[in-house]
Amino acid sequence: MLAGPRPAPFARISPTAPGVTQTFTPWKRLLDENVDARVFSGIHTRSADVVGIALGTSVARYVLRNTGRLLAARQVAVTAPAPRRP
Repeated sequence: MLAGPRPAPFARISPTAPGVTQTFTPWKRLLDENVDARVFSGIHTRSADVVGIALGTSVARYVLRNTGRLLAARQVAVTAPAPRRP
């Protein structure tokens, strides 16, 4: 687990239950609840959701570590002139 400041709580307003707000501090609690909801409703299997969370976490970490390089590459691609056609 990463050391650092304790995350600030955040809230999620229910789109289907008017007036219901849930507050979470660690993202893991929100992820666990989301996996449970999908499994209990028969949408996914637990193993598929666990693998999906692991993949999403890996992608997020890669993007956060490489943001400068990724944005620089995007800026070059956007500002580079299009190749001339004969």
